Amino acid sequence: MKCPNCGKKMKKAFCTKCGYNPEGNKLPNGSKVNYYTYSANNPNVVYPLTVSGVAQVSPNAVAPISKKEAKLAKKKAKLDMKAMPRKQRKIAKKAAKRETKLAASVIPSSNILSRLFGLVLAVVGVLALAALSFEAVVSVVNVNATDGTNGVYRVADIQSLSLLNILMAMVDSDAVMFSFLPSMNIIGDVSVAYNLAIYAFLVCAIVATITALGALFSKEKAPARIRKALLILGLGALAYSVVFAITIDSTMIDAPASALALAGFYFDKTSLVLGAGCLVLCLLLKIFKKKSK
Repeated sequence: MKCPNCGKKMKKAFCTKCGYNPEGNKLPNGSKVNYYTYSANNPNVVYPLTVSGVAQVSPNAVAPISKKEAKLAKKKAKLDMKAMPRKQRKIAKKAAKRETKLAASVIPSSNILSRLFGLVLAVVGVLALAALSFEAVVSVVNVNATDGTNGVYRVADIQSLSLLNILMAMVDSDAVMFSFLPSMNIIGDVSVAYNLAIYAFLVCAIVATITALGALFSKEKAPARIRKALLILGLGALAYSVVFAITIDSTMIDAPASALALAGFYFDKTSLVLGAGCLVLCLLLKIFKKKSK
């Protein structure tokens, strides 16, 4: 069955393009919707017409608008808007945005793709916590030479661990930060920054996973929650990679073979790729949202 308004094939009980429902629909206030009418300023926007005491023409009796006519009407609306004075044009654009929001509120989107992506992102968050391996500086200590020269050399322990294993290594360490927080035993002032980066990465991964799961069960807020989860996870991972590179440089220890050399620093490859990927994807989703309005 094709929609009598826009001509699109109706796979559901109502038209997903213009919102036409042959069986009627209901507005939030309880009024029944008989059919929809087009906006004069924007042909893509439709209004629900409610039941009244005045006789109305059946939507089946109205000649459907073809795609070509809809394109011509849209083009004419743009030309008319350009011919308007600047102030009137601004008012017309604001009115068109309000009409678009009204149409979206009448026909809410299920955001099924965003919700499925929320499940994928939640899995990525769990993998970052328990499965993905990140280079971690477990300890950096000074050791006295035993060859009789009274020299001191530096010994570093760098391992590839998941975030949960990094946390367990901090708990097993004898070092403490701020008198109560377990930390890695690293000499120098960079120790505080590195341990805080680990805790921040852990918290960001947990919060991002919970936010992504929330998007799975939310229809209207799913896209916004996806972008928020990507931003949180990306910032946490990128911050850890940067502080790891600073720690390697300031303690003057040998970087692991898997580290990525950039601009004279050695970054943890996994956290750098994860952080950059999440932030780029978040930016692309934000741009796509603005263009779709």
